[in-house]
Amino acid sequence: EVPEGALLEVRLGTFSPHERPLLTVLGLVGEHLRLSAGGWTPPAPRVVVLARVAEAAGPGSERVVGLMRAVADAVNRDERAGAALRVAVPPACDAEAARPLAAAADLSSQPGTAGSGAAGARAIGFAASGAVTLGTRDGAVLELEEALGAENLFLFGLGPLETHAWREGRVYRPQDVYAIDPLVRLAIDGLGSARYAPAPGAFGWVRQELLDESDPWLVLADLGSYLHRQDDVLAEFADPRAFTEKAVLTLARARRFWVDRLEGAP
Repeated sequence: EVPEGALLEVRLGTFSPHERPLLTVLGLVGEHLRLSAGGWTPPAPRVVVLARVAEAAGPGSERVVGLMRAVADAVNRDERAGAALRVAVPPACDAEAARPLAAAADLSSQPGTAGSGAAGARAIGFAASGAVTLGTRDGAVLELEEALGAENLFLFGLGPLETHAWREGRVYRPQDVYAIDPLVRLAIDGLGSARYAPAPGAFGWVRQELLDESDPWLVLADLGSYLHRQDDVLAEFADPRAFTEKAVLTLARARRFWVDRLEGAP
């Protein structure tokens, strides 16, 4: 159930590594820890739906879905989070189940690594249903930026050229990001705690993957920007006129893609 006045954010994908599902998980952990610590009240409540596409499960997606469910359980049973944040991880979605999600969504989450092509027809499908996009400048999001105007999306993180330069120049050091950014540290350390992990060390693989310099998807490089942009989304959603204007313009301008791009997409 979605409480009245809550932002409905939907993430629909295969949860393959290039789609960066771990960025979504760490974002939820960071927000939950701030809520449960007290002293911070979001300007609007949020319900997040993390749905995997049934027919195209990505490599390692079962492990990621297990991680998502553990985080969702921790958030949903925490009375201190209350109605401010709720998380749903439904069974794998087929096209029939995905369509109403796209129709109901206020926000479409597209946080894949810029230049990876993670954002495809589904991103345009959500926009054509009126969902505002939160994402990186990747794949179909670049097309949406051109059609809708950057001011009508919530863009964050490195762009394609920066991502390429960081990879080719081997300048990405996630340990430095972890050391410098307190929000990144909070999310990484929190995920490994007993609050979320069903057993000691159960989610140690996340820390190992993301702090390894060979991480090709630059998850921690964009995490701080992602967390701050989520705050921007909630602040604007609390102003119905501003967010509704974005949604109406998104719906109107994205319809141009409908005929030739959305056959069979939600």
